[in-house]
Amino acid sequence: MSDIVTLAAVLLGSALAIALVIGLNAMLGGWAPSRIDSAGAAAQALERDILGFRAGAQGVAAADRRAGLVMEADGGRLGLALSLGDGIVSRALRPAEVRGAQAQGERLVIRIDDFTLQRACITLANEDEARLWAGRITRFARGEPQEI
Repeated sequence: MSDIVTLAAVLLGSALAIALVIGLNAMLGGWAPSRIDSAGAAAQALERDILGFRAGAQGVAAADRRAGLVMEADGGRLGLALSLGDGIVSRALRPAEVRGAQAQGERLVIRIDDFTLQRACITLANEDEARLWAGRITRFARGEPQEI
């Protein structure tokens, strides 16, 4: 056999094997993204991932189930849970780490002093909820006391 035919057979066989592994993964449910169905689910993720985090009563989940915000019980940190792929990324933000927040319609944009996550955009259920959380986060970033 010539070198070109051998190379073509190896490449074709490799591509077929990779396609079979991807197909098997999809059949077994390996492509299901993680979801944050409620503020309670966000609170559980934050308490599991962040040492000493105790979720308070104030929390909200994104309308698309891809994010959640929870104030810590003592008001000292803002918990942010983001669904990325099949996992959840958690952050516990102190007031100095939050640059600000603003509501853009139903969308809440939080600016964070973090190299790996400088901005989080969360779509909430409605404009009022986005404005409420933008105000709450802005007061938190200023160090004003939070109603818990």
